[in-house]
Amino acid sequence: RADVTLVPSALGLTQRDIARLIPNAYAIQTTVSDVLDLMVPTMFRAVYTWSDLWERWWREYNKSGRVIENFVPVGLPVAEHLSWIDRAEVRQTFGIPEGRRVVLYLPYPFESAPSWWGWRYGLPFGGDRAVVRAVRRLCDRNNALMIVKSRAKNPVRSYTADAADLVVDRDEPGEPTLLRLLTVSDLMIHPMSTSVTEAAAAGVPSLC
Repeated sequence: RADVTLVPSALGLTQRDIARLIPNAYAIQTTVSDVLDLMVPTMFRAVYTWSDLWERWWREYNKSGRVIENFVPVGLPVAEHLSWIDRAEVRQTFGIPEGRRVVLYLPYPFESAPSWWGWRYGLPFGGDRAVVRAVRRLCDRNNALMIVKSRAKNPVRSYTADAADLVVDRDEPGEPTLLRLLTVSDLMIHPMSTSVTEAAAAGVPSLC
């Protein structure tokens, strides 16, 4: 019998909890930090990662010279959805005209990543507002739609919603909404988001 689990940080558990509760566990990577923050990755029978680079990155991040042999590259699981996403259906669902360019914009996550830098970036003059205006000008010059994709924990600020042609602030259960939007996008602009992995899988250029 084998149990497959998300890595401890994604479950809110410590590695000791996992070892005690699930002694025969395999882990699946879901984010950047959940692999890099593994203190003892060998406690899992295998850690399934997005690529073979993560073993090296884990050693660099943790300043460790030991080779971790149970890291197993399996690719980005959500990318498998690309084989059955219907681009015409995506355009119809979100009201995106055929042939119209799309710039997909991910807002800065003020609420989920509070910091001194984020506080300054959100001040009324410059910062985030300037970026939003620049993206809007880019879209206008290229006859492109500005589609804002946000998450429930990061409400879209009013000036961003006003600049956008469309705001998508929901995710349907089991549906990778961001990936669906990427299949009809020409460019994604984001604030150091790990969504760059999905953009890469979909073949969409990404501007951070």
